[in-house]
Amino acid sequence: MASTYPLLRVAAFAAWTLLVLAIWLPLAAAGLLLNWLPYRLCARLARRTNERDVISTYKLFGGLIVSPVTWALEAAAIGWLSRLVAGLAAAILLPVTAWVALRALETWEAFLAEARAFFTMRTRTDLAARLLRRRDALHREIAALAATAKT
Repeated sequence: MASTYPLLRVAAFAAWTLLVLAIWLPLAAAGLLLNWLPYRLCARLARRTNERDVISTYKLFGGLIVSPVTWALEAAAIGWLSRLVAGLAAAILLPVTAWVALRALETWEAFLAEARAFFTMRTRTDLAARLLRRRDALHREIAALAATAKT
């Protein structure tokens, strides 16, 4: 239950998460901008089917092909418009920015979900009590199932 979490620990978690996100922000913003096109292209390819497994496969293999090709084209363009060393640096940094953008988005979404859950459990004590009772009932059911499986 949320009320069992020490407020200092919650504040430290929130501060640490927001600090990490702030540090990642420049690379994450670049990653979002530079990887928007391949991401949208993979999403468009995946929309060709309604089967959930096939959608994931399209996104995976699309990302494995489309993203590196896009990075190579972007790095080549940077090298051609600027200097070769800038193009080589871009070839290294483009995948890093994509990873940082993905991690930042996942961290932000997880942080929001945790915050929503924490404040919901703090403010909706009726819900918290109901969930606690349900958890205990499920625990008893699983323990009973485990006991019958042993015999």
